[in-house]
Amino acid sequence: MGYPHPTDDLVELPAPPPFEIPNGEDLRLADLANIRTPLDTPDDDLTQLAHLVARLTKTPIAGVSLVDDAHVWLKARVGVDATCLAREGAFCSYAIESRSDLFRVPDTRLDPRFAGNPLVVGELRIRMYASAVLHSTAGYPVGTLWVMDRVPRELTDFERDGLLALGTHAVHLLQKRRRHPVSGLPTREVFVSHLQCALGRDRAESELCRNADCPHVRPDGHCTSGCVSPQATVGFVALQNLALVRSAYGEASGRALVARLGALLQDWAGEGNLVTHLEGDDFGFALLDEPAQARQALEQLEQLLAHPIEVDGALIHAACSVGVSIAPSAQALASAMLDQAAVAASTVTAIDSASVRVYDPLTRDSTRIWGDFQRTFPEDIANRRLFPRYQPQIDVRTGRIIGFEALARFRHPVRGVVGPDAFLALAAHAGLTRMVDMCILEAVCTDLAQWRRAGLEPVPVSINLARSTLALASTVDAIEAALERHAVPRGLLVVEFLEDGIADPSDGLRDACERLRNLGIKVALDDFGTGRSNLASLQSMRFEYIKVDRCFVHGVSTNLHAGGVLRLVAGFADLFGMRLVCEGVEDEADLHWAESFGCRYFQGWYFSKAVDAAAAGRMLGSRPSADVPAPAELARWLARMTEEGGAS
Repeated sequence: MGYPHPTDDLVELPAPPPFEIPNGEDLRLADLANIRTPLDTPDDDLTQLAHLVARLTKTPIAGVSLVDDAHVWLKARVGVDATCLAREGAFCSYAIESRSDLFRVPDTRLDPRFAGNPLVVGELRIRMYASAVLHSTAGYPVGTLWVMDRVPRELTDFERDGLLALGTHAVHLLQKRRRHPVSGLPTREVFVSHLQCALGRDRAESELCRNADCPHVRPDGHCTSGCVSPQATVGFVALQNLALVRSAYGEASGRALVARLGALLQDWAGEGNLVTHLEGDDFGFALLDEPAQARQALEQLEQLLAHPIEVDGALIHAACSVGVSIAPSAQALASAMLDQAAVAASTVTAIDSASVRVYDPLTRDSTRIWGDFQRTFPEDIANRRLFPRYQPQIDVRTGRIIGFEALARFRHPVRGVVGPDAFLALAAHAGLTRMVDMCILEAVCTDLAQWRRAGLEPVPVSINLARSTLALASTVDAIEAALERHAVPRGLLVVEFLEDGIADPSDGLRDACERLRNLGIKVALDDFGTGRSNLASLQSMRFEYIKVDRCFVHGVSTNLHAGGVLRLVAGFADLFGMRLVCEGVEDEADLHWAESFGCRYFQGWYFSKAVDAAAAGRMLGSRPSADVPAPAELARWLARMTEEGGAS
């Protein structure tokens, strides 16, 4: 924060002495320029974050600023009206020069640097300032997430940790606006975010028929035959001979080749499609055209890459391998499709671009497994080859099991029992995701009913539903019918979905969650911290549980960053009245660390692997000898309960 422009309402003071640009400023400004966002336009996502940090720190004024050579641009603001301030004498300017992650001014009246600052002596009468310095991935300070108050004070430890963690999230949001410095194309984060939004729009239109002669079209434009399904084609392009080009022509020519290839791909993809520069010599693209148009475009790409590219007067062969992933938009996940395309590209062994081939993302063996899966899956369901295993959730304060998560397993005729990573993607490609979800729901209701008939007192069981399943209007009705059919109380079921599900509510997900709550069924947000939403999303949707992803739990006792994020998430869970379940706890040190900061509910291999229904029943029908067993003792007791049953 600093001196206002004349266009602002604040009183302008005389200019301070000339401002000296620090060493390395040109590099910092160049890095700032790669954040392709209008500096003078407020950002909605960052504004949500500013409101959140103001609420967290109990301050009336907050915002996010980017700092260029002469100005402080307020990309988000709460409690102030200015959009641009002069950099000279600014709070934010001193913050980015401080070489610190956290910059604090507990009492502005006692700091001679800000004695004449109009925010201090003027109408706002600011007495406290604190900010998290926003560093780009290259390490340059580009801005701040800041809070101000009209009374002098220090932030509490929780407020400081929260400010730093939200600062990390602000950097993440800014990264989504970045462009690659060589090609000027969007980075992977930007690409994945935009592609997922496009796929979300396609889901909403997936039942609209574009065949004018189709006899199955209703008056509202929806097709009852499903003859047209929007499709996404995501590709990965690897420039294989860049090192050779650099060696033969020099580093500058190598960079020029990469930039030229990016421009050619962007021109080839055309308007309405997406291209990204992932890193180094790798690119990605997404074609959102009709299948026939996408096939034609891929043929044109082969021809384009077969020709040499002119760089500084020389014709250079860009030897590229290309892989593609193709899936119906209604079942597509952007990041997964890009990863699948990368795997496909890695199977291309020819280095000559004239022989570039476009591969299906599934390998030959995977294709065979997928075919078998599609042909036999209805029979597999009938024969209970798809079934749940139950992993207990523990309250360490009472030493009791407070719930189970039902984890899908598939008994493959050759490979034996396999986890979801091995078959859920196949189910999605086969269009069978909802069938998988409903099969697990039915099995869980059956097991809950059997436990009750055996005189046990079941605890709530969580089931994971795909976003595409939960967004269907018929899904909530199917859940209600399954519970009634097995006479299972609604409070014994928890429906989980991934964090990505709350980023775009256009597909009816919010309505489905509200209907579940109205029925008395709890809703949980799974793998929090890994998807496209931000912490502000917790304000817009209500959850009874949030489950923090294992990457913020495993190793938390020695990883300061993960520890800070976990503390912040725990604080927000408490703030919004939600139960926080820490997934993936495997180490006693991590357990004790998280417990020392208020985490109470845990799930992971430290206590128990996922067990079959019989072993879960034994856990429900017995108790440890101690009233409140220590975690290690409880883990040993759970292991004894699984000895007579299966675990995986």
